[in-house]
This record gives sequence, structure tokens and C-alpha cells, in this order.
Amino acid sequence: MKHTEKLVIIGNKPYYNLRLNSILDSFDRNVRCNMSMPNINNGTKCDGWAMCDHVYDNIVRNPLTEEGLVNRYKTNYDVDKVREFYRNKPPTTDYSFFLEPHSMDVFRHRNWNIILEQLGCPYKFTKDPRMGYLVMLWALQRDTKIYLSNWSITDEVRVTYYIKPHQPSARHLKTPTPYEVPGHDAKSEVAILRWLHEHNHVDASLCLLEDKIEHTFIEDKLQPTEFIVNKLKQHI
Repeated sequence: MKHTEKLVIIGNKPYYNLRLNSILDSFDRNVRCNMSMPNINNGTKCDGWAMCDHVYDNIVRNPLTEEGLVNRYKTNYDVDKVREFYRNKPPTTDYSFFLEPHSMDVFRHRNWNIILEQLGCPYKFTKDPRMGYLVMLWALQRDTKIYLSNWSITDEVRVTYYIKPHQPSARHLKTPTPYEVPGHDAKSEVAILRWLHEHNHVDASLCLLEDKIEHTFIEDKLQPTEFIVNKLKQHI
């Protein structure tokens, strides 16, 4: 199958030393999730956003004021990041990508595990996927070559640009782990991501980079693709 577009789905894992702007800007298009902002070592372009249902409601369908948005998310989100998002890049339907769960077939019919089964993936989502995974599943059904960046590809502590650290308790999760996310199952998501990369359905090579100035990959049985290795050499 010939892919006509190289799409990079940019997650919210922060890098403090690794510089990815020129690399991520070199793809045909990108899509960001929820309150992701450019120019923080995650590219300078923004072709559009994909938003979970509550963010979409509060930003687009029934937009809140800045203070209303802050009050809605101040418990779990970094207030300064919420303000930055509101003031600098409020999404509109003018973007080439503008997705929210109820407009996406993968969410509306909740057929994400059917898609995985059709690909031959032995892993399944045990809870609703996070937004980035919904976009990935949406793109897997289109004539698009999918690249991923700023995603966790190991069972690591969850850190994002704008969400406050959360330590789950046994009251909410049967088996508390530092990489779990309330309402989602990060462990199954990582297993799915790793399998999709290993079987060439997506290219998650950029997620294997260490947070260092020099481009080095973590020690892992997964290997980066030749395409990404060459792209990194071009953008030293």
C-alpha cells in the first residue's frame, strides 16, 4: 500500500534536552492532542488538534472564558499551561485536522479492539483509549503513514506538559502503578503501541529517543526505523 501522507501524532511527554522542532516540522502534517502547545521541543507547527469530549465541549462547543477554563481544570492541570493554551492557540474548526471523539468512527462505535484484531494484534484495550490512541486508530484506517513522537513507549511514570503529577491509590485501581492513568489502562496501551511499531503499522522510533541533546536511543528490543535514523542525521 502506498501512503500519500506522512502524519506525525505529537503526544504530551515533555523533553527538556532533546530538540525535535525541525524534525517534527518536516512531516507533511501533524496533529496535537488536547492542550498541547508547540514550541516546547515538540515542533513549531500546528496543523490541528484532537480533543477528548470534555476539552472539546469547554473549548469549542460551549466555550468557557479563561477563568472558567482555569476553574474547570485547576485541580488536575497546570494553571499557567491552561492560560497559555487559552491565550495563544484556542482551536477553531479552521484547522486542517479537528477531531473530537464523537465525530470519530473509532470512538462512536467503540470498535478499537476490532481494528486491532483485524491487524492481528494479540493485545486489547481494557478501557477507553486515550486521545492519542484514538487518533492513531483513526489514521490507521486512512491512506496515511503514521509517525509518533512524545509518547511513552515503556512502562514509565506518566508525565505531561500540562497535567499535574497523579499518584493513583488502591481505592481507584486494583494494582496501583506509577504509569497508570485514571479511566484508562496505560499498560495495555503501551503493549499495543510496541506491537504496532514492531509490526510496521506505525513508526514510533522517535519515542525511543532519550532526553539528551545528542540523538541517542534507549536500550530496548524495539529498533528505530531506517527512515527515522536517516531523518535524525539530516537534522543534527
